[in-house]
Amino acid sequence: MGKKPAITVEDADEIRRAIRPLALALPSNRPDAEVLPPLPAQPTTVEDYTHTIDELWAKAQRTFMDIGRHLDEAERRLSKADFQRLCATVRMGKSARSQLMAAYRLISSGTLPAGTEQAGYANVYLCATLTADELRVAVDRGIVGPEMQRANVVEFRKELRQKTLGADSSTETDQALLDKLLKERAKLDTQIAELRSKLGLS
Repeated sequence: MGKKPAITVEDADEIRRAIRPLALALPSNRPDAEVLPPLPAQPTTVEDYTHTIDELWAKAQRTFMDIGRHLDEAERRLSKADFQRLCATVRMGKSARSQLMAAYRLISSGTLPAGTEQAGYANVYLCATLTADELRVAVDRGIVGPEMQRANVVEFRKELRQKTLGADSSTETDQALLDKLLKERAKLDTQIAELRSKLGLS
């Protein structure tokens, strides 16, 4: 038999690098050994970063929908006192909680074009500040959708309300009108939730 070639230092290093992921995946016979998680893939190219960021963004949208759904269910299924206790213990402020619930309800209502949740819950919540007629016009014009921009929605709302308010705009500020509309919408949301609960709808 011929003599086997010696393994060089470079070869040994290459072998160690190649088998390290496999070694980490093997269970240890030491009960106190720390189980290391697999090393995360580090993006290096534009394509890698694009894929990673898009995946995380898609996950974020699913997450906000899940949070909004759980909050909506909790408000309908828990007693008022229990829901208030929940709100006091979750790690989010009142503003974020209200926006998530309003965004989820609007998305789940089917009023918005498919995929609009991709614009993020803050933008979807902005749609919830529009009246039903305003929202319909915004969707028809393509202002509201998966690629919507906050600035465009704000400008659309301002422009439309200036036209509809007419002479009344001098006596009622935009903020006062917004507060009034949001209050009416919240009342409607509560009535809808109560009816859905009575009907046994999720």
